[in-house]
Amino acid sequence: MLPPAREKIDSHQRLVLSERDRDLFMSVMENPPALKGKLKSAIKQYKDKYSK
Repeated sequence: MLPPAREKIDSHQRLVLSERDRDLFMSVMENPPALKGKLKSAIKQYKDKYSK
C-alpha cells in the first residue's frame, strides 16, 4: 500500500487521548457506573425476551 494511503487509514483507526482523558477512560472501564433509568430497563427487557 502507498505510504500516504496507509497514513490516512491509520489516522482513522487510532484515537489519541490526553493523559487526563486516558485516566478517566480507564477509571470508568475499571469501575463502571451503576445502570439506571431507561438503559437499565431496556437491558432487562432484552434479557427477559432473549435469555434461555
